[in-house]
Amino acid sequence: MQFGFNTPVTTPSSVRGVHIDKARRLVSALLYMPEPGDDAGGDLVLYRFRGARRFHGVTADLADVEPVTRVAYAANTLIMFVNSVESLHGVLPRRPTERARRYVNFYADVTLERDLVDASPFQATTAG
Repeated sequence: MQFGFNTPVTTPSSVRGVHIDKARRLVSALLYMPEPGDDAGGDLVLYRFRGARRFHGVTADLADVEPVTRVAYAANTLIMFVNSVESLHGVLPRRPTERARRYVNFYADVTLERDLVDASPFQATTAG
């Protein structure tokens, strides 16, 4: 478990684009705890690939995915998911605000001889 926050925003921006979690993470959960009156955004979006899976490390290009579900950054909202190459998610941009985006991150990481999630077969290649 880790208490987290994202710093106040001076220009519209997102803390994290489309990605999967690290390879040794089994499950992830986020519990949102916004300050009263925080309406600056920062919702979580779950995505799926439009076609072939292509990763750059653990990130994916927005052009390769489509949104499936949007989870509002709202008080007492909990989202939990099993980490896999299909568990694409990202945070929408927040509007300028002096408030921090606050949450608790719950996760289960494992120590094994191998990774649980392997995106390496789907790594994008660049021509050149």
